[in-house]
Amino acid sequence: MGIFEEIERAIRPGMAIPKPQTERDFVVKGFGIRRGQPALIYFIPNNKNPANPYQKGITNSEWVAAFQQLERSGEFSREWFEKYLPNCAKEGGCNFKTIGGIFQLLKLADYERGRYRRVQSSDPPRRQAGVLAGKMGIIPLTHPAPPAHKMLISASFRESLGS
Repeated sequence: MGIFEEIERAIRPGMAIPKPQTERDFVVKGFGIRRGQPALIYFIPNNKNPANPYQKGITNSEWVAAFQQLERSGEFSREWFEKYLPNCAKEGGCNFKTIGGIFQLLKLADYERGRYRRVQSSDPPRRQAGVLAGKMGIIPLTHPAPPAHKMLISASFRESLGS
């Protein structure tokens, strides 16, 4: 199971995304399409019109690249993010905090002075069918059937791949 599938199974609309500073919450909207790919979509506060928050998104391929960086080097930094995920960075620096925050929710990383470091333990995170396990316990990755809008996106994405 890939990182995007783990995110789809564990992260729910309405969840607050952890951030290093005490700012107003970023909140998960759900899953959709961003830059032509399946993506996690989230809200960020709009100070001028709080009733109309901005929407940002991080694509499947951006999640995969960020996760590979975290696993390979042990950290995910803003410098790496800006250099290797330029389209994601161009949409906003908030995407860096969101990737790291989701990694924190999944118990994969902790924030440490401008970067997210892979969680170190004697029992490193294991990805098994339907479970993400690590030092903080086990997060079941099963849930009831996804919302209808998510199934439609998934079906249309599968069709675009020709499967």
